[in-house]
Amino acid sequence: MDIFARVCAFVHELVGVPVEEITPESTPAQLHMDMFDVEDLVLELEDEYDVLISDGSCSTLNDLIEQVRAA
Repeated sequence: MDIFARVCAFVHELVGVPVEEITPESTPAQLHMDMFDVEDLVLELEDEYDVLISDGSCSTLNDLIEQVRAA
């Protein structure tokens, strides 16, 4: 499963947003995610891909995905 697909699946599980409504340009606010939801997503990605994602530098899902790819 590619990173974006995994992020979509996790966001859907976490906050119930339909996968087809999630884009790489989606912001946490657009997806109705609070800071705890974002932290859960970051921790999930860090665990799954064995990377470290810096705090505060992710305004869109694509920002998170790029950090995972760069690690």
